[in-house]
Amino acid sequence: MAEKLITLAIHTYDKAVELRDMLASKGVQATLDNVDIQNPSPACGVRIRIPETQLPKALRIIETPDVESTVEIIDKLEGVQGSLLIPTDFSPSSENAIKVGFALALRLHLQPLILHVFATPYFDGSLSLTDNFTLDIRDSEVRKNLRQAAQEEMKRLKDKLDSAIKSGELPAVHYDTQVREGLPEDVILEYTRSTPPRLVVMGTRGVEKKSFQMLGSVAAEVVDTCRVSVFTIPEDFGFTDLDEISPVIFFCNVDQHDLLAMDMFISLLNVSPMKIYLFPVSDKAGSKLPGRMEALTQYFSRRYPEQQFAYRLPEGKELRASIEQLAHRDSVKMLVVPNKKKNVFARLFNPGIPHRVIFEADAPMLALPV
Repeated sequence: MAEKLITLAIHTYDKAVELRDMLASKGVQATLDNVDIQNPSPACGVRIRIPETQLPKALRIIETPDVESTVEIIDKLEGVQGSLLIPTDFSPSSENAIKVGFALALRLHLQPLILHVFATPYFDGSLSLTDNFTLDIRDSEVRKNLRQAAQEEMKRLKDKLDSAIKSGELPAVHYDTQVREGLPEDVILEYTRSTPPRLVVMGTRGVEKKSFQMLGSVAAEVVDTCRVSVFTIPEDFGFTDLDEISPVIFFCNVDQHDLLAMDMFISLLNVSPMKIYLFPVSDKAGSKLPGRMEALTQYFSRRYPEQQFAYRLPEGKELRASIEQLAHRDSVKMLVVPNKKKNVFARLFNPGIPHRVIFEADAPMLALPV
């Protein structure tokens, strides 16, 4: 049976040929069809058609045209270092994140890096030359003491993890540790830019505790700007096994980003079967929303037959209330959120869905960069 073809785009003849050749060079088979069959001239619109199963790959190529190969596109989106970053502040919530991170590392064949960042106190004021010299010495001593204390804490954590691995409480994966100086969110983001891991796993506090640190959450800052997938784990999340993280709510923008994010999600966790509830967070479709959600559900069901898909529509205007209703009714275990890139002003005045979910939901969340 011939594979179903779908229309990827409609262009002028020259543009269509250019796109077809670019797709072909990166392993996507594309064919051209005229839109106006009665006037089959090169000047009319030309339809670029591809196999339905290759749609996510084709969208990656179109949205990242500056890279040289499909392999490089996937590397850019999913990380190339074979590592999994787990920031820690030595709190119970970060220890829970380490437990989940080690399980993910075993499943995904990644090497965890446990990173602790200590902040140096900032001194300010108008100083004379003599005062400044004295302050530099004192500042140097403070930094030295803070680094030493952080390294000792990391050693205690490492001893604890080694003991847990030996007893079988944690999977036997090889891991590294690192201590750095700076602001935690800045150091984490710089690491993901310079040495992109496949995944970042971070612990978060419970919803009630998060409300007191709305402006200072390191996890929220990282999720806002990180272009690597971020998995946030609440401190009271009772982790058992990744195969039991189902059902999940998948937040939809009702656009092509949903296809990219779903492909990334299924490929990343490699868990099946899962019950996946599609939940729209965009009202652009208006009265057509149910029909579009039904079409999206059917597409995902064909594309990933090993998973179970259904959709849910919002039951109220408040995000937190809608999530709580869904989570309670469908026993949801995890939230999956496509994370669109925003500039600094947009993040300040209109925080994205992943940022809001961190503070308004008490469930694991996987934020996927699209």
